[in-house]
Amino acid sequence: MTQFPKTVQILSMVEGLLGAVIFNCHSHDILVNVDKGLDVSVAVKAVADSVIKHQQLVVEMGLYDFAESSVVTTDQHYHIIHLLPQFDNVAIYLIVRRYIMLPYVMEQVEDVIYSMR
Repeated sequence: MTQFPKTVQILSMVEGLLGAVIFNCHSHDILVNVDKGLDVSVAVKAVADSVIKHQQLVVEMGLYDFAESSVVTTDQHYHIIHLLPQFDNVAIYLIVRRYIMLPYVMEQVEDVIYSMR
């Protein structure tokens, strides 16, 4: 049983979701894994490395800012990485079918983040 049952419930309702994982970027510990046809937990290390490198880039560029989220679009999917501000080094990674409007998906991601407060 997960420590975030409401979060799992909300993630499971994201329209077009193929899979999602909430994880610690440094330890790679998985806090939540929602498999709706695609186990994205296998991508945790690569996604965590990407988050860390992006944070380092922001610092190296002297932007004095915080990298909050990244969206990668492919022909058929959105790959969304969003850092959870209420936890140190914790992020959510989702893969969603691209036929869903991105603003709608991002609104649902915000609902997930709010559910973890």
